[in-house]
Amino acid sequence: MCLWLGLMPLAAQSVTIVKDFAQVPMASVLAMYKNQFGKWEKPDLDVTFPYAVVRMHLEGSGREVTMAKQTLTLYMGTQTAVLDRYTENSNEILFLIPARRPTVYVDCGDGCDRVLLVENQQLQPNCVYDCTVRFVPEEEYIAPTTTQAPKRQFFKFRVTPANAVVTIVENGAQEILPMREGGIASKMLNYGTYNYSIAADKYHTKEGSFTVSATQTEMTVDLLPQFGWLTIAGDNTSQGGYVFATNTATGGMVQLGTIPLNNREMSSGVYTLRIQKEKYKDYSTTITIEDGKTTTIRPSLEANFAQVTLTTNEGADIYVDGNRLGTTRWTGTLELGEHSVETRQASHHSAYTNVRITPQSAGQTITLNNPLPIYGSLIVDGSPADVAVYVDGKKVGTSPLFVSELLIGTHKIRLEKDGYDQQEKTVQIAENQESMLDFTLTKTIAKAPVVPAAPQGGTVETITVKGVSFNMIQVQGGTFTMGATAEQGSDAESDEKPTHKVTLSDYYIGETEVTQELWQAVMGTTIQEQAKKGTYVTSLYGVGNSYPMYYISWDDCQTFITKLNQLTGKNFRLPTEAEWEYAARGGQKSRGYKYAGSNTLSDVAWYTGNSGSKTHPVKQKQANKLGLYDMSGNVWEWCQDWSGSYSSNAQTNPTGPSSGSYRVIRGGGWGYAASSCRVANRSGYSPGDRDYGLGFRVVLLP
Repeated sequence: MCLWLGLMPLAAQSVTIVKDFAQVPMASVLAMYKNQFGKWEKPDLDVTFPYAVVRMHLEGSGREVTMAKQTLTLYMGTQTAVLDRYTENSNEILFLIPARRPTVYVDCGDGCDRVLLVENQQLQPNCVYDCTVRFVPEEEYIAPTTTQAPKRQFFKFRVTPANAVVTIVENGAQEILPMREGGIASKMLNYGTYNYSIAADKYHTKEGSFTVSATQTEMTVDLLPQFGWLTIAGDNTSQGGYVFATNTATGGMVQLGTIPLNNREMSSGVYTLRIQKEKYKDYSTTITIEDGKTTTIRPSLEANFAQVTLTTNEGADIYVDGNRLGTTRWTGTLELGEHSVETRQASHHSAYTNVRITPQSAGQTITLNNPLPIYGSLIVDGSPADVAVYVDGKKVGTSPLFVSELLIGTHKIRLEKDGYDQQEKTVQIAENQESMLDFTLTKTIAKAPVVPAAPQGGTVETITVKGVSFNMIQVQGGTFTMGATAEQGSDAESDEKPTHKVTLSDYYIGETEVTQELWQAVMGTTIQEQAKKGTYVTSLYGVGNSYPMYYISWDDCQTFITKLNQLTGKNFRLPTEAEWEYAARGGQKSRGYKYAGSNTLSDVAWYTGNSGSKTHPVKQKQANKLGLYDMSGNVWEWCQDWSGSYSSNAQTNPTGPSSGSYRVIRGGGWGYAASSCRVANRSGYSPGDRDYGLGFRVVLLP
């Protein structure tokens, strides 16, 4: 705008409404206004629709119209309308008014009384309203003789950080300037000197003054940080420790993370640091965080544990403070102090031992209280007399017979006598109860020879490595229900739930567990050498080419598979937990058995009831419907997955959790009860554990 020199101040002037305010169909005016400013926005005034448009016609001489354009303003309370003087009609002014403002006044400057234009009328957005006014100045008009440049300009603040708040003082009033992208705040100001304040969280506030002139239109302000950084690079004792910081001035505490901690931003000040790690004493120190600087500490924690060995009954699981650590014998570190230790075993009452670990406990072997067997009794009687009675594969006498102490649970009874058909029966033994088994054997001339069932699986691929051959059985993909299905009965445990649908693609799986012969061909080491690496014990539990390999950790499996792939050029790996269970159930040929191939465990598995406390050569028991042997019993089999909880959601080719502490093992073993040999049963070991009962079989991708 131009300043008109020679224009005398107006002492008194007036405005008159000539034509009443009314809404008119002014679509062309509205379209023009939209086209002029584009997308309903007036950039230099930050005005955004919805607004109403007021078109004001001006009556009077050219002088009066010119003066009116310079003077007239619309007010809504304390808020003014946006004025646009540049229209095609020289006798017109366009105003933008926020929609739904009920009362509007016309103001004609100093010495002029405001005139009511509209009262209690809701102005509608995007509509045009019309009125006609006459403005009468009282002083004589003196034509302009010359012009000069306006004495105001935009002033810009370029601020770091970009989220800072810029406040200026203009005419005694504080105003916060809107911050634009890139940390720029600006305002149109008259030439002069102003005060400012710039503040941001975690930075020192900066205050001062600035001058707006023809040569001074911006300033750059970099706030000084009111924070620094903390780095904790501890030794092995502190790695993984949790770090807590307490501000000594405010008392506020925050968990910073775990060690190693790299360049953690913190407000400047003095802090008390506390580091906590299981099995180590708490570490405490005081640090000072300075503006813009990195504080580095290297703590070393004092051990608060001792390495001990815990032993109990063969086959009993050891739990410390509710966490399962191993079976029969466990060696590891326990935190100093009191621990509750439980030993659990099927058909036994759990036993408890309170163990106090002190620095002097290091290296000690602690014998735990053994689980107490729960007994019932069994009377076996029938015809003929003097029949040999076998309980779970072990001969206990001849009939009639009273077995006074028999562990509770299900037992397989076999009755044999020369010249008679053999009979097998199942009995259920209850605590402190006598069970009765009656029988009648039938005479027979000769026993029919036992013919092993032919494998019923899919395509068989035979692989030969250094002269040792082994079979891989094709498993056709499909959908099955994984987990504690109905046939698992009361033996099902909580980690087998919820059941869920799983869909798998085709794959091949080993006909048997990896044998000692195949292990030696691939790895070049024997079972005797491997046994010496045992985590808990180093005894041998079956030696021979066709015996399954044991004392195998999950990590050992990965090494074996890597070498096997190199030797064969194929893609072997461990089965996923879902692939293992699907194959154990019989894949598409599943009959819904509790164990892998039968509801009678002794038909398909070597377990604690018939193994004689050792492994047995593979393929001695009945195969399942896919032609797979020893999926139940003999040795536990590693799976690829980390151990974790089930989801009820349907899944396709699941691979288990992304991380964990234990890898899944499946199938039970020669030293375990029947419930461990179920197709749905799950357990786990640390990936580096080499237990005497751990073996594996492999999967081959098509």
